[in-house]
Amino acid sequence: MHRTNVLTAIRLTALAATASVLVLVMACGGGEDKDTTATPAAATPTEAAAAGTPAATATPAAAAGLPILAAIPNAPTRAPRPTLAPGVTAAPTPAPPPDVVREVFFYVDTVTAGAGESKFNVDADRYCTQSSSFRRGMHIVWRVIASDNTGKELHATDVATAVLKVPGAEDVTFKFGLHGGATGAWFWTAAWDVPPDYPLGAVDFTVEFTTNDGKSGAFKQIPVSNAASKIESRLQIVG
Repeated sequence: MHRTNVLTAIRLTALAATASVLVLVMACGGGEDKDTTATPAAATPTEAAAAGTPAATATPAAAAGLPILAAIPNAPTRAPRPTLAPGVTAAPTPAPPPDVVREVFFYVDTVTAGAGESKFNVDADRYCTQSSSFRRGMHIVWRVIASDNTGKELHATDVATAVLKVPGAEDVTFKFGLHGGATGAWFWTAAWDVPPDYPLGAVDFTVEFTTNDGKSGAFKQIPVSNAASKIESRLQIVG
C-alpha cells in the first residue's frame, strides 16, 4: 500500500513538473528580485531599423567571439560498438541501487544572465539561455521548481531553507518570485558569479531544500563523464 502511494505521488509530481516547465521556458530568472520582469532581448539591426531606433551595441563577450557551445560541421558518424570476440563473456549488468523514498522532487536548470549582471563584467553571447557550459566571470542563474511527495509545488510559505551549494564558494539562498512579467512564471532562483580564477571543469553543485513540515531533499547532477570522448553531463566551466 505504501509503495502504491509513493508511485502515485511520483506520477502527480511528474505531471506538475511537466506543466511548470512549459511555463518556465518562457521566463528567465535573475539572481535578484528587484525587478521580476525579464530583460528584453536586444533588437536586431533589421528590427531596429524598422522601429526607427538605433540597434544595441554588442557586449564585450559577444564582440570577442566567445560562444558558450560551438558547432562542429561535417562531424563523422559514430562507429558501431565492437562485437565480442568468440569465447568472451560480456560484463554483467550492474544491479540497480536500493529503493529510496524521496520527500522533495526538483526540476533544476541553469541559464545565462541578462546584460551587465556579472560583477566581473563578463556577459554571455546569448542572454537568458539554458546552458550547462559557462566561462569564468559569467553570472550563472539557477532556476528551480520543487514539489513535495504529495505533488504539491513548494512556494516560499512552504519552505524553511532553500540553499545552493557550490564547491569553493559561499552558500547562496534561493528566492521565490515571479519572472517574465505579470503573465510569467513563479519559481526559485539563485545566482553566482564565477571567479576569474575558478578551476576549469565540472562544478558539482547541490540544491538543498527543507520544508516547514519537516521534509527535506537534495538535488545533485547525474555524473556522466568521459574525458576521452569529451562527454560531461554536469555544469562546467570551460574557459
